Amino acid sequence: PLVPGGKFVFNIFEPRYKHMIKMCVDHSAHLVLACPATSVGTACRVVAAQLRRDGSSMIEVVGEARVNIHSRSMLPRSFGLTFGRCSVLHDVKSGEEGEEAEEDTLRSLALETLTQLLSRRLTEEAVTNRLQALKKMTPQQLSMWLIAALRAEHGERHRWLAMTHVVQRLRAQIHVLRVGLRQPESQDPAETIT
Repeated sequence: PLVPGGKFVFNIFEPRYKHMIKMCVDHSAHLVLACPATSVGTACRVVAAQLRRDGSSMIEVVGEARVNIHSRSMLPRSFGLTFGRCSVLHDVKSGEEGEEAEEDTLRSLALETLTQLLSRRLTEEAVTNRLQALKKMTPQQLSMWLIAALRAEHGERHRWLAMTHVVQRLRAQIHVLRVGLRQPESQDPAETIT
């Protein structure tokens, strides 16, 4: 799934999606990327659109926020598009003492495990360069980045997107990273991180 801050380029050619993009651009509206079976998605804004002669277009979207989808409906003459009512989904703190320290510890553990995985196939310099930006991320930012970066089952990544506790999300992601350390390099969950 696309996460807040993530970018994606789409080739739009079906009439219903052309209609959707026109509505989003004309009304400065967000489009939400979500699986039909889930109530959590990512609200995206169209930041670039290139219209082609055949009516299709290339668009670039940027994820702006995770959202809860409260209701879905199809409007008449909408080419089968689903419209929904959404609210922003924020991470919440449990209120437990030491929660921020645990987030920082898990962030460090995730970076350490990533370093071990990346070191299996990249030079030390390449690993250092790749992790430089990640080390500046907060635990929340790193956990969102891992949703997009790790090779995991689609449903699992959507479960991570729906989690509202950073500690819970990082624990699940570290588990996937640690399992990857025991797997052959061909099954490395960080294989897509280069």
